Amino acid sequence: MSKLGERNDGMSTWLPWVMFSVAALFYCFVYFLRVSPGMMTSEIQQHFSITATKFGLFASLYYAVYSPTQLIVGTIIDRYGPRMVLFAACMICLVGIYLFGTAESFSIACLGRACIGFGTAFGYVTILKVASIWLPPGRFAAAAGLTTAFGMGAAIITEKYLAHAIKDSGFHSWFVTSTVIGLLLSMIIVLILRNRPRHLAKVKTERMSVAELKKGYWHIITNPQCWYIGIVGALLYMPAMVFLDVGGPSYFHAAYGLNKSEAATMVNMIFFGWIVGGPVIGMYSDYVKRRKSPLVVTSLVAMILISVIFYVHLPMPALITCMLLLGFTCGAHPLVFSLGKENSPLRFSGTATAFTNFLVMAGGWTLSLYGRLLDLHWDHAMSPTGAPIYSLSDYRFALAIIPIGLLIALVIASQIKETHACAYNEEDMPEVRAEKPSTAMPQAA
Repeated sequence: MSKLGERNDGMSTWLPWVMFSVAALFYCFVYFLRVSPGMMTSEIQQHFSITATKFGLFASLYYAVYSPTQLIVGTIIDRYGPRMVLFAACMICLVGIYLFGTAESFSIACLGRACIGFGTAFGYVTILKVASIWLPPGRFAAAAGLTTAFGMGAAIITEKYLAHAIKDSGFHSWFVTSTVIGLLLSMIIVLILRNRPRHLAKVKTERMSVAELKKGYWHIITNPQCWYIGIVGALLYMPAMVFLDVGGPSYFHAAYGLNKSEAATMVNMIFFGWIVGGPVIGMYSDYVKRRKSPLVVTSLVAMILISVIFYVHLPMPALITCMLLLGFTCGAHPLVFSLGKENSPLRFSGTATAFTNFLVMAGGWTLSLYGRLLDLHWDHAMSPTGAPIYSLSDYRFALAIIPIGLLIALVIASQIKETHACAYNEEDMPEVRAEKPSTAMPQAA
């Protein structure tokens, strides 16, 4: 068995992980942009004079654009390669940052948020494409777990930073910081990231034809297993979408009287758990060659934990423990991308990952649902500054969509077929195999 980061062709042990890390930096930036509104909820509502329903719409715009973009992201990356695609995505994010950071009207802020959603849509699929090209196949689930851990680490930094920075300078600090990060990251991508290892750079390869891409995509979207996998991924990711991105800090303020900084610290407990759980569960899955059973077990445990967190008033040590364990169990979420890849031919790994991510991020509509449920249960109390005041019962009513979703995930996960961490057998896809023989590596520009 090859060592970590080593391939049978003698590739350097460290260079693949450098490429993986560059792509991971963009994914960290994705998380910074994704979770920022959760720490600026009251500031956004006051600045634009909006209620939870409109804020939920604003937050869900990210996913409304992000999710359908996944239908083209994988094909674009499979056809043109990661490097320039990621650079272009970074530039689009900067446009969105400018529009949101300088907006005086709610509609312009929404446009900026939509641009950010489009640009960041390329992040997760690209890093997994880089992993599939540069890293040994047996490291893919671990790499997917590490990717999520990187994102969660970025979310922790974001929560802590914004909890203090917004208090002092509002939107301005977020605008300046995100712009500087975006510019630096775009230069790093251009200077360091490469589409393929050097020993393959001179190998003449043909880009997949449009007809072959269509056949591969048709195979993916007509495979029921791909739908089961994506739906489970969406429901298992719901705690991050609804609770971490939007509802967490406000819930802890209402339930435990925590201030913004303390609530951010409590939310970070899930991130810490996720940082450990993602790689550990991924490596365990690679070791035992099982994908389904970890998803089933973690869906059950996560449902129990989130219910306890929402509906039982816990002492602080117990609450922190439950939050850490919840993050750890949700760390199984990246396994759905391994399952998606293993249900598709290797050269369509980008498309398969993107389709899975499309279904996962389609769960973003729950943000809008959360806002509507919050307003539905709200007694229309307002603060002197004009911001709506929501009670603990309001938050518990709206957040009930999370344990319900995890229960559904448990049922659907039981219908997933175990792949035993084996690559897809293209003998099951003769119409594509006849178009072009399979290659050892995914085709990239």
